[in-house]
Amino acid sequence: MLAPCFFSATVYFLLGLIIRSVGRRYSLLPSRAYLWIFCLADLVAIVVQAVGGAMSAIALSDDKSSTPGSRIMLGGIVLQLACMIVFSGLAVVVWMRMRKDRSYRATPHPQAGKLTSLGWGIAIATLTIIIRGGYRSAELAEGWGGYLLRKPSFCFQRHA
Repeated sequence: MLAPCFFSATVYFLLGLIIRSVGRRYSLLPSRAYLWIFCLADLVAIVVQAVGGAMSAIALSDDKSSTPGSRIMLGGIVLQLACMIVFSGLAVVVWMRMRKDRSYRATPHPQAGKLTSLGWGIAIATLTIIIRGGYRSAELAEGWGGYLLRKPSFCFQRHA
């Protein structure tokens, strides 16, 4: 549950730094808002996942259905995924506005209008977090006895 949050926080922070260095006019939000808004949303998502996980564990120990807890946990994962998708859209807006701004393009930059290594790092990290969220959502949507949860290495097995 916690692993993507640290990567996400780093990505939010880095986009804020980029916005601070190139100017607020390229962003829909102030540079500091990315870190605060999205980290708060991640915190809420973690709490929702933890509550759902605890409910599932208690239900299983009492020989009851863990489905309500699993659905709450899934809601937390989907919330986290949705937040990262919204963040991605906002980051793309920043990138597109920078590319379209003639005054920015006229200023000599070492990257010459291309996505820098930092930009690529943010893009790759964001994409992998989204992929993970999609996989975890599909995994938990099947329930605790689902195929993806029982056979997590299905991608790496030889199929005859």
